[in-house]
Amino acid sequence: LALADLRRMAAEALDETRSGAREMEMLEMAVRMEEMRAVEGRHQGGGLPRGAPQAGAPTPGRVPPHQSNGKGMQVTRVTQDPITGQLLMKREEIKSQVFRPGWNQPTMTLAEYGDREVTMAKEREARQKAAEEEKKGQPRRYEQLVRDGLEDDAKLVDASAKLDRDWDDWKDENPRGSGNK
Repeated sequence: LALADLRRMAAEALDETRSGAREMEMLEMAVRMEEMRAVEGRHQGGGLPRGAPQAGAPTPGRVPPHQSNGKGMQVTRVTQDPITGQLLMKREEIKSQVFRPGWNQPTMTLAEYGDREVTMAKEREARQKAAEEEKKGQPRRYEQLVRDGLEDDAKLVDASAKLDRDWDDWKDENPRGSGNK
């Protein structure tokens, strides 16, 4: 029984060693990516504040990472062009996508989004006001003209009288319930 426990513990220790080696590779890659970001920031006018330790500078008590060949795992995807039927091969490096977020990143700031929403609301309000102004000149029922205080406009009164006559004619031609027979 004790021998079986020792074998199991030895196997677990080997698995942990392998996992630790893989994790070290990922951490080394993260350090390299931070170094690249720091270099890009210095070229763009940014950079680190004075007195801050530089990325990649050896830290006392830290063992330097082992040198890798710089290539991550490569995957070749083979797809078929739907139009021509020709096979397309695409090589990808998995390593470059390891520390990328798995969700869509925002494409604009909250301030930009707010400004965009405000301009769209103003445009919508202007279109609505224009539609209301246009609707004022349209013929309506006489009761609506009285309610809006436009019964003095002879042109609108004549148009509403024609609209009322047409409505009465339609009601005469189509008595209530005639469509259910």
